[in-house]
This record gives sequence, structure tokens and C-alpha cells, in this order.
Amino acid sequence: MFLISFLLLSQLDAQYIVAFNTENDDSFREWNVELEMDSTTFITGNLGLTWGLGDDFTAWQYSIGEFDGEIVQKFANNPAFWELRQDGEVVTITRTWPNDPTQWKIKLGDKQFTVKSKYGNILDQWENRKPVNGDLVIYTEREGDARDWLIEDYMAEDIPFIMRLAAVFISIYSSSPKI
Repeated sequence: MFLISFLLLSQLDAQYIVAFNTENDDSFREWNVELEMDSTTFITGNLGLTWGLGDDFTAWQYSIGEFDGEIVQKFANNPAFWELRQDGEVVTITRTWPNDPTQWKIKLGDKQFTVKSKYGNILDQWENRKPVNGDLVIYTEREGDARDWLIEDYMAEDIPFIMRLAAVFISIYSSSPKI
């Protein structure tokens, strides 16, 4: 049993995020997440509001394979500062520029990269394209429809999964209505 758990956990670190889709077509409170382990193996999980009944979009929980974590707005009055917490690690998600939700800095320890909207105020496509970090491209399946997102996750192997998840989350969160 220990060997199976170890193999599953070590493979989950090599996950590549491929899609985010809303659970319901009329709500952005619950998301299905799809990860690719290899060309034939996929893992699905979910991300949803912690307090699902109100209008509080500041606290989220996710469960993907064996990983569980939370993504929270750090301070109630500051939508520019988020944290993703999983297994004692904390990824910080902060706006690069004050009052500009189109560019975010993702940081864990000494690793850092930026994800930004490709076309400024059109929030259908986000990216990080830096040779040192690899490419991460996040875009809507249909232009103008924030319910279904595709992800091209070609980040460098030394960029942890939780940092990539943080980048995908904040991109989709910044682009989606809060209903």
C-alpha cells in the first residue's frame, strides 16, 4: 500500500493541467479540473467555494487526486493578495501593479513567475512565456465564454504543480463573473 501511495504522489507532482470547466452552466462557484499524467492517464478533481451559498468568492477548496488544498484571499479588504495552501506550503499570488487585475506574480520560496492577460482588457487568454520557466497558456474554449478553459501547461519541471495551479486559478478567477 505504501508503495502504491508513493508512486501515485510522485506522479501527481508531474501533473499537467489541461482543462477547467464549470460544474453548472449558470454558476462559477464550482469547477471541474482535469490533469494529464501521461498521454493515456487523466485525473479529475474539483475546485469550489468554501462557503458556497453566499456571495463570498474569497475562499476556495480543491481536491485533485490525493491533493487537497485551499486558495484564499489573504485580507478581506485586499483583492490583490491571495494564497494557495497545500501540505504546509504557501504560494503567494499578488498583483504585479496596484489596481490592475490583468497581471499576477506567482511565488513559492525562491521561485517566481508572472501570468498576464495576453490582450490587456480582453480576459480570454492568459500566459507566461519565459524560456527559463517554460510556457503556460490559459484560454477559453470559446471566445467570450468563461465556463470552459483549456490549458497548455509546458512549464519547466522545476516549477511545482501548486504554482501552476495558482496561476491557472487566478487567471480564471479574474476573468469569470462572480455568480
